[in-house]
Formats: sequence, C-alpha cells, structure tokens
Amino acid sequence: MRDALCSEKEQNMNTLPETSGKAPVDLVALRRTVRRLERGGGTAPERVLATGHASLDGLLPAGGLLKGRIHEILGAERTLEGAAFGFTAALAALLQRDAAEAAGQILWVRQQSGSVRGADISGRGFEAFGIDPGRVIAVAARDAAELLWGAEEGLRCAGLAAVVAEVRTVDLTAGRRLQLAAEAGGVTGLMVATGYRAGKAVASAAETRWRVRPAPSADPFRRAVWALDLERSRGGLPASLTVGWSLAEQRFVAADPISIPHPGTRPKTRVPALQPNLFPKIAEEIAA
Repeated sequence: MRDALCSEKEQNMNTLPETSGKAPVDLVALRRTVRRLERGGGTAPERVLATGHASLDGLLPAGGLLKGRIHEILGAERTLEGAAFGFTAALAALLQRDAAEAAGQILWVRQQSGSVRGADISGRGFEAFGIDPGRVIAVAARDAAELLWGAEEGLRCAGLAAVVAEVRTVDLTAGRRLQLAAEAGGVTGLMVATGYRAGKAVASAAETRWRVRPAPSADPFRRAVWALDLERSRGGLPASLTVGWSLAEQRFVAADPISIPHPGTRPKTRVPALQPNLFPKIAEEIAA
C-alpha cells in the first residue's frame, strides 16, 4: 500500500505544470483578488495609499494602507504615546496629500477633558508633519460615547480625507460599526488607542493594528524614528520593522543606524594637564 501511495504521489508531482520561463506571479494582485472575493466578489478596485517606504508597504497585502478602512495605532505605554501620535500624524499627512483638494479635510475627534494625552493639539505640530492645519476640523466630544458617534458620522462623509479619533479603547462591537461606516463612506479611519497594555491580546475589527515605540534617531530634530509592530493585518502576517520620518521632506525614510556604546564602556577622553601659571595657588596645593 505504501509503495502504491508513493508511486501515485510521484506521478502527481511529475504532472505539476512547468513554471520555469514564465512571468512571476504578482502576489499583490493575487492577494487583492482573494480579498475582493472574500468581500462578496465586487468589481470595484481597492484604493490603496502607498506610504513610499518599500519595507513598510511590503508588509501589507495590498502593497500599502487600504483606504476606507479602520487602522488602529497603539501607544506602548502612557509615557510613549508621543510616538503613536507622531506615526498617526504622518499617515494623516499622506492621506491629506493624496486626497483631492475638495476632499482634503481631516476630522480630528477628541474628548473635551484634555484628550487622551492631556494636551491640546497644535497647528505648528500639524505643519511639522505636513498637515495643513487650515483643513483640520477639530471636534471636542463630551465623553467616549459621543467621541465614537462623531467618528462614525465622519467616516460616512465621503468628503473627508481621514478621520482621526483619540480613544482609550475600542471594543469589538464599536470597532465593527466604525469599520462598516468607513467602508460605506470610503473614508480612512485612524484610531489612536492608548488604553491597551503591551502583550495583551484584544479582539479587533480593524484592518490593521500597529503598536508604536520611539527608536533612537541620529538627528531627532530632523528625523523621527519609530519601531513598529504590526500586530494585526487582515490577509497578512504580524511583523516588525523600524522606519524614519523626515520632518524636512515630510515623508517616510530609512532609519539611519546609530551606534550606542555599551553601558560598561567609558569613552577615552584626554584630560588636559593643569597649567601652574594659570592657577598658581591651586597648583601648589594640589602638588603639596
């Protein structure tokens, strides 16, 4: 029996189609086809935002960030929330730049009580990442329920380039409502969530979920560097990478490697000798 099975297996292997000499399979196009069939076989092409960073786009099945979907950005800890907001601002800037002039508004929803960060948003901060502050609609919600309602209504408004919502957490039910609203309006939603603990698995309806941490930068005043953990990607796999964002060019760039000395090593510095003619009294006391 075993010999018969083995011989049949060998025959099947020999009958496999020859692929040498043919054009390579376009995996991105194949993934898009599979995704379209999974969503009901619609013929409308998916709209993709290419970040311009080859490694970052390569992690995503569509070759970039899908528009008209919900994407969650998580801060690793409360003291590290700035990295999550920086990455969110970078994505929002690309979405605004990619949108038509008439559809370049960004709806930024936050709570009245000082937001998740306990700080106000800044027009100069928007400009530093390439966001036009004149096309940002800031909405202050009274509580978390009103915040999610405002985000959902904004996602159904096709005239927006993106909806950014500062939230603590998003449960599965609310996440599904937001995802359906984003698909209905074709607006991309960026949920900045800071109430999740690192390492804790939480169900999510989002298209992608990113956990962001700051990384060392050779020039922090000109280049922000983030360590990204892609914890969820529908149709893809979890992955990690480090990316940089040029504040001058306002685009994703490679993260320049920097050398960090080992804690046990001391820099070799030359201590100048004491000049007796400059400080005669001190020199005499030390010599004595």
